[in-house]
Amino acid sequence: MLHRSLPLLPRRPLSGVLLMAAAAGVVGLLALWWRQTPADRLQSLPDYLVMLAQITGLVGAYLLLIEVALMARFPWLERRLGSWLASAHRNLGGYLVLLLCAHAGLGVAAFSVRLYAPPPAAAVSGLRTSSRVVAAAM
Repeated sequence: MLHRSLPLLPRRPLSGVLLMAAAAGVVGLLALWWRQTPADRLQSLPDYLVMLAQITGLVGAYLLLIEVALMARFPWLERRLGSWLASAHRNLGGYLVLLLCAHAGLGVAAFSVRLYAPPPAAAVSGLRTSSRVVAAAM
């Protein structure tokens, strides 16, 4: 006779634990960013735009990592949560796209305000002068 043990946590509490762990990761990520950001760095509008671009980029990258983990099909998690993983992946995808578009838009806005140039010209200038921007775009 095959004996199956009861799961440690039922499906609903397990999904709640996973969501809380993801939220704690975002809070930890933002706390680390805040700790490493000098207070005197936030002096002007472009500084604030860069700050928001950094935050949206960091949270977007973290959310991308969570998206990959949701679709990694870990057998023990797949057996327990099944379709919830795909549903969470689908629901988080929109937020991920929004965060990464905001990251790019805020970065262009920061260049635009700092250079006193229209956003398209600032975007082209940023791509020409910063190898990090080009590397991130690829």
